[in-house]
Amino acid sequence: MAYFLTFTTYGTHLPGDARGSLDRRGALLEVSPALETFASNLMPEGPLRLERAEDRRTVREAIVEVCRHRDWHLVAGTWSPCMSDRSTCTAWSRPRALAGAE
Repeated sequence: MAYFLTFTTYGTHLPGDARGSLDRRGALLEVSPALETFASNLMPEGPLRLERAEDRRTVREAIVEVCRHRDWHLVAGTWSPCMSDRSTCTAWSRPRALAGAE
């Protein structure tokens, strides 16, 4: 068993986004630039992009700490600017007890 964790940062993947998004019930929303603009206008702050090395380091440290706390073996991770939007982070980990079981 392994965990593949992917997350985006605040305001970088809004409802109506062309990459796809879900409503509160988990149903796929249609692409809607109007909905995306509406959601963006509701945000009290701008989107958080991981452009500074310090921001990326903070994300990496948080992921490493969670893995340590849960006794997960961190297999791989990317917390640098991914793709062009500089907002997606990915980590792959599994419980330490299973780390050697292949």
